[in-house]
Amino acid sequence: MSNDFKVNEGRVVISTGGHCCYDCIYCIARAREYMPKPRDGKEMLQILDKLKVDPDLETMQLGYDTELFMSQKAGLKFLEKVATFGKNITFASKSELTEETAEAIGKISRELRAKGKYLCSLTSLSCWDSAKRVEPSVPSPDKRLNTVRRLRKNGILAIVVLKPLMPFIPTEELEKVVRESKKAGALAVVIGEFDLDDEGDILESITAAGYSVEDKDKQDGVLTWTTKPDLHWDVIHDKRAPKLFEYARSIGIPPFNQTIAAVNKLISG
Repeated sequence: MSNDFKVNEGRVVISTGGHCCYDCIYCIARAREYMPKPRDGKEMLQILDKLKVDPDLETMQLGYDTELFMSQKAGLKFLEKVATFGKNITFASKSELTEETAEAIGKISRELRAKGKYLCSLTSLSCWDSAKRVEPSVPSPDKRLNTVRRLRKNGILAIVVLKPLMPFIPTEELEKVVRESKKAGALAVVIGEFDLDDEGDILESITAAGYSVEDKDKQDGVLTWTTKPDLHWDVIHDKRAPKLFEYARSIGIPPFNQTIAAVNKLISG
């Protein structure tokens, strides 16, 4: 089996291949070179057949690198297939899911719960007013929060992921993401770091959009960097993160710095 599908700590990221059709400036999956083409159906089924009998696998993670619901019909069909394996499922999306899709996901969730498993959604929101420049082809923040509302209506454990935390996004926007996520019914918010690939592709796309990783609110002090040579990433740590955690707690939405921590908290009650 490809190392792309290696089970780690009971979890595996399922990638269907191909580049992401959304063009977020902070993501390498937007480039056609990321994965030139999707895996064919036969190859994907072979991979899934091997994974479903892996005794170490507990949770299948979908849509973490490219958008799962560019086609809602195809995304839902894939989710339904994975759900037959009887594993826990988390899926990430930036799309605005329709009422019909949310209802179908709710049905999948209920079937998993009957087996003692869970399904959890992750909706990405990295900014608000800046979204038109940072995520130009992605549905607006309001539309993505419609997804949260519809999924919550159907009993889904819904989390908003405020990642990456980008230094050029004003603090007011970040607070608005947290605040509006709470209003939409999100059960938690994950506030994540900003990863830059060591080849400079992300930095190049950010610069082309007219931003700089040095931009920040003056009152918030400096950024710190960590290099992870084993992962080929540089990580930017924004000093505003603790203040955003405090803000989230103050309005009643639990903050986390890792998705798995948020998921574990929700499923444990």
